[in-house]
Amino acid sequence: MPIWLFLALSIAAFASSVTLRIADALLPEIAREFATTPGAAATAVITTFTVAYGGIQVAFGPIGDRFGKVHTIAVASLLSVAAQIACALSATLDQISVARVVAGATAGGVIPLCLAWIGDVVSFEDRQKVLARFLLAQIIGLAAGQALGGVIGETFGWRASVLMLAGLYLLGGVAPFLALRATPTPAGSGAVTRGGRVRVAEALSRPRVRLILSTVFLEGAAMYGAFSYVGTDLQHRFGVSVATSGVLLTAFAVGAMGYALFVGRIVAIMTRARIAMSGALILGTGFVVLALIPSLATALVALAATGLGFYMLHNSLQTEATQMVPEARGTALAMFASMLFVGQAVGVAIAGPFFDRVGAPPIYLVAALILPLIAARLAHSLSRAGS
Repeated sequence: MPIWLFLALSIAAFASSVTLRIADALLPEIAREFATTPGAAATAVITTFTVAYGGIQVAFGPIGDRFGKVHTIAVASLLSVAAQIACALSATLDQISVARVVAGATAGGVIPLCLAWIGDVVSFEDRQKVLARFLLAQIIGLAAGQALGGVIGETFGWRASVLMLAGLYLLGGVAPFLALRATPTPAGSGAVTRGGRVRVAEALSRPRVRLILSTVFLEGAAMYGAFSYVGTDLQHRFGVSVATSGVLLTAFAVGAMGYALFVGRIVAIMTRARIAMSGALILGTGFVVLALIPSLATALVALAATGLGFYMLHNSLQTEATQMVPEARGTALAMFASMLFVGQAVGVAIAGPFFDRVGAPPIYLVAALILPLIAARLAHSLSRAGS
């Protein structure tokens, strides 16, 4: 595996991950500026982004298969620079909603194609460990999005947080091109023309594909429908500042990094089915603690548990997704990401009105029930397949 390309793509993935979670701690500030509720603000800046992010995958996947995954990732990152500047210049809630649609559409060409590239260059036996290590860039990006979004947003305003993103995407777009020049014949970066012949309808005719896609849709809806409101919930229930809530949310990343750092040992002693099921149970327990034991100390422990549990579950799903259509991994991972983020958008939109009326704890409890159920279904299938 070309190490310089791996590192360059990690930079692009870091920028994309920051985008995914930067709005969490900023929702109250955005809501105040545009005279709306946090739930409505979440729909405007999170739901719009995730719908566009998920929907654009049907285009980026085949493009990456046809023209080269690394080139597509770099161009998408550079397009994201302009999208973030447009977000920062928005003067109304409608304008920022449109800008977030554009931001989601450009960001959608990054992480799924990075995962597909890893699938091209790493054997299936080693893939879960490599994918988990690649997750470090995403995890750090998620933590940075939550922490820096809150700190910069409180100090300089939410627009400054968005302009910071533009700079990150510029680096994420330039780095892959530099790495390509340093790697004369990078494996997996060229066109994969036969993958272009696999149509979405053909892929969906495979039972394994339908299982993985339906599972990740439900995972996204349950997980992010609850987690997107944690930052605002911490501010409401405990009276902490925007910056403090952003820093508290980094506990999620600490738990996730624990998985990424020890994945080699975990994979050595557990099957993917057991990893997925154990992760869902830990994740559900974290949400129950958030709902029923209201204190900042228990919230930190619960957030760390949700980070560990979610990535145990999601990394198992990612590994299966890289092999569900091996002759067209770009298209397959694009479908996977599309279902994850459409699920997230649906979950956030459904949860928003409930959050405005009854608060976050009931939403956490629903997620704690759903996630182990979908993991049990996945684990049963993987066990039957001997995974």
